[in-house]
Amino acid sequence: MIKKNDKLSVVIAPLRTAEAGALLKQVKLPDGRKFSNGGPAGPAKISID
Repeated sequence: MIKKNDKLSVVIAPLRTAEAGALLKQVKLPDGRKFSNGGPAGPAKISID
């Protein structure tokens, strides 16, 4: 699905603890398909477009 050198667009939420890391909210592949991480994290609050 994701190939080496693909350019991805992502929406992430930084950790509330300010530690290094983030929660992946949404990914947009080069062909325009979008994927989210599911229900518990909730939808992204900003547009990936």
